[in-house]
Amino acid sequence: MKAKLVPHLGLLFLGLALSATPAAAQLQSTPPTNITSCGTVIKTPGYYVVRQDLQSTSKTVDCIQIAVPSVDLDLGANLTGPGTDDVSAAGISVLNSAKGVQVFLGNVTVQGFGIGIKVAGSGVTISGRAGNSEFPFTVQNNAAQGILISNASTVLIDGLISENNGGAGLELSGASGVIVRGSPALTSNGKYGVWVHSSSGNQFFDFTIAGNQGGGIYVGESSPAGPGHGPLQRLDAPGNPGGTGLGPAPIHIRTSNNGSSQNNVFFGGALEFNLGVGITIGQGDDFNVVNYVSGSNDEGDDAVDLNGDCTHNSWQFNNFTTVSPACIQ
Repeated sequence: MKAKLVPHLGLLFLGLALSATPAAAQLQSTPPTNITSCGTVIKTPGYYVVRQDLQSTSKTVDCIQIAVPSVDLDLGANLTGPGTDDVSAAGISVLNSAKGVQVFLGNVTVQGFGIGIKVAGSGVTISGRAGNSEFPFTVQNNAAQGILISNASTVLIDGLISENNGGAGLELSGASGVIVRGSPALTSNGKYGVWVHSSSGNQFFDFTIAGNQGGGIYVGESSPAGPGHGPLQRLDAPGNPGGTGLGPAPIHIRTSNNGSSQNNVFFGGALEFNLGVGITIGQGDDFNVVNYVSGSNDEGDDAVDLNGDCTHNSWQFNNFTTVSPACIQ
C-alpha cells in the first residue's frame, strides 16, 4: 500500500508567488547606502549595495551581517574571506531578527569564509535574478557549508552554484518552505551536495549534483562524515545501509535530538559521480517525493530509502541505474 502523501500544491503556489519578487533596485526610491568594507552590520532597514570587491582578514567577524527586517542588499562585487580551514565567519549572515530580507547577487562569488551564506531569518530571498534576467551566483571554497539555512522558513534560493566547500554545498537545518530553483549546481563539496535534516516542506527543482564526497543528497538526521562531524565511515559491502557492493556508501547513525524530515520534494535533476549514494532518504523520514530525477555513476547506489520499502516515500518517474530497495522507480 502506497503512502498517503500530503499535497504540495500550496508550496508550488508559494513558489510562483516568490518568482514574482522584483529586484531590489526596482523596490527602492531612495539612493542606496554603499558598503565599502567587511565587518558591516546592517542595523537600519533600507537599500544597500556593494559595488567593489571586499576582502576580509577576520576569521570570526562576518563580512556582511543583516540584523533587521526589510533590507534589500544588492551585491554587485565579490566577497572573499581569509580562506583557511579555521574560519568561522560568514560571507553574508541574515540573523533570525531579520525578516523579509532580499539579497541579490549578480554573477558574483562568495568564497573563503566559514559559511558562504547563512540564513536564520524567514521570508528571505537569495537570488541571482534581476527582473527577467538570471545571473547565477557562486559560493565556493568555504571551510564549512556553502549555504546554511537554519531554523528559517519561506526562503527562496535562485541561481545557486555551490562548489568545493568543506561541508555540504547546501544544508537545511530545522528549515521549512525553502524553494531552490534556477538550475542549481552543487558539485565537488566535501560532504553532501544537499543535506536536509529536521526540515520539512521544502522543494528542489532541476538540480545538478555531482562529485560530492559524502554523496549527492541526504535527507536524514544523522551527522555527515568529515571534519567536525566524526570520521568518514564507509563499507563497500552488501548489507551496509545505502550500499550493495557497488561502491562505498556512508553509514548513517540517527541522532535522538532531531525531528524527522517530511514532505520535501525533489523534482527534476541529475545525480552523478558522487562518492557515496546519489540520494538517500533516512529511516523514519517519510512523505518525501522524488520525481523525474536521474542518477548514474555514483559510487554507492543512485537511490536508497533506508525505510526499506516504498510506502514511506514516493519514488516515481525517475531514471536510476542502481537502487535499494528494488521498488524505487
